[in-house]
Amino acid sequence: MRKRSLGILMSVALVLVAACGGGGGGSSQQAAGPPKAGGSVSFGLRADFLSLDPLVLNNDSDQSVGNGIYDPLIARVGNKGELGPWLADSWDPSSDLKTWTLHLHQGVKFHDGTPFNADAVVFNLQRHMDPRNKSLSLSDALLIDSVKAVDDKTVAVTLKSPWIDFPQILVAPIGLMTSPTAVKSEGADYGKHPVGTGPFVFKEWVTGDHITATKNKDYWKSGYPYLDSVTWRPIPDQDAKYASLKAGQIDVLQVATADQVVKAEKDSKLKIWKYEGDGGTFVMMNTKTAPFDDPNARLAISYATDRKQIVHEIGRDKYPTALGPFPPGSEWDTKVDSPNYDVNKAKAALQAYGKPLSFKFNIVSDPITRQYGQILQAQWKKVGINADLVQMDQATLIQSALGKQFQLQIFQYGDWFDPDRFLFNAYISKGSIVNYTGYANPAVDAALVKARTISDTAARHDAYGVVQQALAKDQPYVWLNYNTSYAISNTRVQNLNTIYSSITKPYQIWVSS
Repeated sequence: MRKRSLGILMSVALVLVAACGGGGGGSSQQAAGPPKAGGSVSFGLRADFLSLDPLVLNNDSDQSVGNGIYDPLIARVGNKGELGPWLADSWDPSSDLKTWTLHLHQGVKFHDGTPFNADAVVFNLQRHMDPRNKSLSLSDALLIDSVKAVDDKTVAVTLKSPWIDFPQILVAPIGLMTSPTAVKSEGADYGKHPVGTGPFVFKEWVTGDHITATKNKDYWKSGYPYLDSVTWRPIPDQDAKYASLKAGQIDVLQVATADQVVKAEKDSKLKIWKYEGDGGTFVMMNTKTAPFDDPNARLAISYATDRKQIVHEIGRDKYPTALGPFPPGSEWDTKVDSPNYDVNKAKAALQAYGKPLSFKFNIVSDPITRQYGQILQAQWKKVGINADLVQMDQATLIQSALGKQFQLQIFQYGDWFDPDRFLFNAYISKGSIVNYTGYANPAVDAALVKARTISDTAARHDAYGVVQQALAKDQPYVWLNYNTSYAISNTRVQNLNTIYSSITKPYQIWVSS
């Protein structure tokens, strides 16, 4: 699981979702006629690429490229992101939820002509399991005890403890299959020369400018892909990205701001793609260092935060406000009473803290994140809280989070389907590299372990209720809004139906004349 710091994605999984919402001039997102083969699409992404090795894919930009070159073992299908077969045709758990058997699709080859088989799956999973490889999926991979090729088309994965949610991780980077031959031959340079089984074959990478991949003419999914080529361009500046879309330099602006959506709604030459997810944007506090090792300081921040103002001024009322991990209507929501905007309670929490509350507030140096930072800074100032904004690039902010070298910073987690995918790694006190806040609560640990090791839905619901109660009290995160992912394209782009967690999957896209 990964995060996105308003620029950084804690991607939980990839998904196929139905596009909804109107395009410019009120047009719908129905495809313009039957699919057509040919043509190309250029995506404008918000972050540059460091590597295309699944070991280190960590945001909506590099994972979108990964989706073009690689295939996952399991995919998301349908408009609710249900798990469905991909490289694995099916999967079966043992009665104790400790051993999962994967039945692989036959006849698939990597782009270098080598076969995809059980040995390849074992190789890939073991890469993530080896701490020396520094996989960003290590917290998940370390839960695997062993991986065994039963035969050429069957893999048995034995876990160290029962895990009901194990199939979910095989949608994420740990489940993206690389060519063992290419990994071994390229060594440390593999991330610059990726080889998968996916719909597009890596062609070139011009550092700082673009990555291009061409159609896999031998793709194992008959009829796909439609496009002859795909290009991904990193354009961190949102205004420059929108200008590139208008000028025809890119076809898709992958992560659109609310202001851009409002503007595009009035432009008949543009289409808007939308997915209302269950991820969220929040500020997180380092509970292991002053001042946020004191719960009163964290409560003061929460009570001093006016979520409605943020959603109105930044989100243009296109995102719902958030108070906790589960959005309204979620089957997992136990309707816990969480702290909300209350100036008097904020001042009372400050009084309980007993000294001036000042800290450094890390943000990414892009316009939308600066706006979040400035509004929050002003809100907190009203009750006597002093936040010093520290702007940095995305890579630096990621490293500060991983190393817990921060006091408070803004982050965003991607959409999930089972709470285990977000809550366990974010809050378990030991063994997770993405418990950025250092949060530790024995009752939460016990509830998280219980919820992932049983299959009874009612009992899991009760366990997550314990987690919600504790988070409402301890406030390691202050939620701001739930996510709605938006992308904007020109009108020639059809079937852009995969913007779950703002990540695209280009195999099913086609272009009209």
